[in-house]
Amino acid sequence: MKKRFIVILLALLLVLVGVRTKKVFAIRCETQKARQIAFLQAHEKEMTAYIRNRSSYVIQQGYSVEKVSYNWDSVRVVQRKVFGPKMLALEVTVFDDGTELDVFEIYITPDNIS
Repeated sequence: MKKRFIVILLALLLVLVGVRTKKVFAIRCETQKARQIAFLQAHEKEMTAYIRNRSSYVIQQGYSVEKVSYNWDSVRVVQRKVFGPKMLALEVTVFDDGTELDVFEIYITPDNIS
């Protein structure tokens, strides 16, 4: 009887710890995404300058970019190569004279913004 009580108590304890750990992990993921978005927003001017002047996609298409708009809800972590670095992907819309030219994704390595 005493062994059964201890086993049930341990099982209950393990279930409660598992549920708590899952909630902490979910909160941590939300916090990490908020930090990633804040990082990108802090470097918005550098990203805009890169897109206007050095983005191979914009140069190849021959776009004259007047305005760049970022979709902050599209931020996600990607790994383009099997053993490559993890990067942040961000959806970008480019405009010229108020006309939407194109929508594409840019990939940013957080440790190397330049």
